[in-house]
Amino acid sequence: MATLSFTSDQSRTTGTSNDDPRGKHRLDLALSEGTRREIAAALTLLTPVEGNELRTHFPGGWTVFWKMIAGESRLLVAHPELNEWVATLALSSDHIEKLRRRLLDLGKESLSLSVLEKVSRVSNLEVSLAPLPEPS
Repeated sequence: MATLSFTSDQSRTTGTSNDDPRGKHRLDLALSEGTRREIAAALTLLTPVEGNELRTHFPGGWTVFWKMIAGESRLLVAHPELNEWVATLALSSDHIEKLRRRLLDLGKESLSLSVLEKVSRVSNLEVSLAPLPEPS
């Protein structure tokens, strides 16, 4: 049971809102190439064993847990404190592999996790990943 953890200071988040007509929150992450590579590498170490997870900390009070599960992927968010958000991205092995490959080859496009692979109807979070614009 391993927990991998890192904090990214090379990323940007946009807050969450419940303005989505389906009642879902949003997490938009803009990630540097280095952060995308770190996450992709860490995702290869996930297995569907209880307690095996990747914990990432992002600006804006976001903690994201990445887990491999059997069955349909679920994207869930909790809001335990005023300035704290906790997301659990419980992903199938196929979803993780697709995500890992796309993180390494994101280009300038954004990527929606629920478009990449179907997620469970109980999901209450939309997650979008995009490249962090290079400073000019």
